[in-house]
Amino acid sequence: MLDGFAEFLLLLVFVVGCAFGAVSAMLVLLIVYCFVWIPLHAALAIVILTSGITGWIVHLYFARKIS
Repeated sequence: MLDGFAEFLLLLVFVVGCAFGAVSAMLVLLIVYCFVWIPLHAALAIVILTSGITGWIVHLYFARKIS
């Protein structure tokens, strides 16, 4: 079992991973938007999905490292 500090670190890693994924997706979409028109709701969905997936990948990676 993980102690409270390790669980806090995993939560923090998840939040930072989500933020990194969102920023990365927004930068890619900004570049793509210069060449192809993308509806705003589709771009927002892509950013939300990418941030969540990136957060979980980073979270699972560090969860395996800690335990």
